[in-house]
Amino acid sequence: MTTVPLTIAPLPSAFTFSARVHNSKSQRRTSSTMAFLNPQEILTLYGLCLMLCGALAFQASGRKDGAMTALYVGNGAAAITFLTAAAVGNKKLNKGDPGYKLMMAGVHWALVYPLLLAGALSFRLYKAWGNPAKAYLIPYFVTMIVASVAVVAGIAVQKPKKATAEAAAGEAADKAKEVKAE
Repeated sequence: MTTVPLTIAPLPSAFTFSARVHNSKSQRRTSSTMAFLNPQEILTLYGLCLMLCGALAFQASGRKDGAMTALYVGNGAAAITFLTAAAVGNKKLNKGDPGYKLMMAGVHWALVYPLLLAGALSFRLYKAWGNPAKAYLIPYFVTMIVASVAVVAGIAVQKPKKATAEAAAGEAADKAKEVKAE
């Protein structure tokens, strides 16, 4: 697999992503809109989306006193998401390596947390739906719910596949060729 850097010009270097170019059929992933991003990058973008939605909901409220909840929820959820992204960090760890348990806990939390948040936001959407004073929140709730489901789908698509007998036979043949070459 060849990695090609993909830089988004106006953003600092911390926000550069790498697109993966697959050379063989066995290296291709299931097609997805987020298949070129790793789980850490997906979670980071999700956290930024939560922060932005919270800030925009606060701005749309006319900066009322009770609207600070939008900032608290958006930034609090983003902070948890950033911590999860940091825990997911290194996917190259093997079982037994230091940090492996933290990484696995992060990956599993990354699959559960957005769904829990989507459930809570769905309840808030239900409450805001019939209330004209809260109608400005509806697009932000919908955006955050859709983003939550997309994050889970984007991470779940990247789940490693279990080795099939055909793939194991191909790997064994490759190892045999390496041993003969030596």
